[in-house]
Amino acid sequence: MSIKNACAFISKYLLFFVFLFCIGCKKTDNKENGPTNIQYGKITIEGHEYSTVTIGSQVWMNENYTGSGGMVYEFSGPPDKGGMYSLFQARILQPPPGWKLPTIADFNILTGNISKTKDANGNYISGPNVESDFYKIHFSYITTGYFMYQTAVAAVNDASSAYFVTADVPPATKNGNEYNMYAYRISPSGAGIVTLDKLYYIALASVRFVKE
Repeated sequence: MSIKNACAFISKYLLFFVFLFCIGCKKTDNKENGPTNIQYGKITIEGHEYSTVTIGSQVWMNENYTGSGGMVYEFSGPPDKGGMYSLFQARILQPPPGWKLPTIADFNILTGNISKTKDANGNYISGPNVESDFYKIHFSYITTGYFMYQTAVAAVNDASSAYFVTADVPPATKNGNEYNMYAYRISPSGAGIVTLDKLYYIALASVRFVKE
């Protein structure tokens, strides 16, 4: 083999190994791609089967809970959108062993997979690219809105958003009123923890159980 041919041979394979090295160095666990260990599964509660998704260290129900104790309103649409639950109703539900009603901290871990931005209370929030971000981590949500009512007051709902009950109980405000619940809201404008309604109102939202 001539020196010219030898140099061409070496150059060809040198470029090949550089290409392999670059592929091996490609990041796979960042904001753009999300966690690498996303897997699907199933869970059965009260005879009903729900899909689940593993995102990082958590396993989430990937459908809204539609079991006992909740209410289904006309605006919510088909039953597969799940029931609507108050904080009191959600806290007495009995998920399977190892599963629980998610806390604010649990939702922060979920949002932390797609955003490192925090609000004034230190909770993770996602911006207007929330739909594509949640698609990347395979967490499905349906915009069922939430429902609130008071005696002789018409129903109100936010049909453009999905609201999920958290297990945390909001403290009393300086006015002496209490918020009905902390909820996790996902909307076209973003995602994060919000408070729903005040004393004498009843707020209802969707339920998802989580397992760590």
